[in-house]
Amino acid sequence: MDKKTLEEIIDAIPILIVIENANHEVQFANKLVREMYGEQVQGRKCHMVFQKAEEPCTVCPVSEILVEGKESFVYYPKHDGKTFRSHAVPVELEPGKKAVLEMIFDISETKSVEELQQMNQALEEKNAELQKVNQELLRINKVMVKREFRIKELRTRVKELERQLEGS
Repeated sequence: MDKKTLEEIIDAIPILIVIENANHEVQFANKLVREMYGEQVQGRKCHMVFQKAEEPCTVCPVSEILVEGKESFVYYPKHDGKTFRSHAVPVELEPGKKAVLEMIFDISETKSVEELQQMNQALEEKNAELQKVNQELLRINKVMVKREFRIKELRTRVKELERQLEGS
């Protein structure tokens, strides 16, 4: 398989795929990355492209992977209004030239669903609390209505007794 065919296959994959070298330079970016961050991604520092920062990220998966040689999973919450999950692995582009292959998944919809589920759970809990308060208010209201009705009956009875006393 030639390089062009391989690039076409990688461009068809619906996740962001980036290869970064030890200097944090983007060596390869698939079509989705180029569409999101511009055609001029290759050769630029990854932190400048993805984080719009002059310095490498505080917790840099590229550095960690190059040092430790292990894969990494990182979440980027609300980056560019979206939430991403990165799965990065060490690769060797040429003998002795280490790099990192980063596959970045847009999990915004999944995260939004999780957030909605959490909000729904919180609303259900508040609703249950409100139902308890409502039940207590209904009970108090019933007592108060009975009390008011009883006061009205007693006032009527007092007036009747006053009239009887006046008439006797």
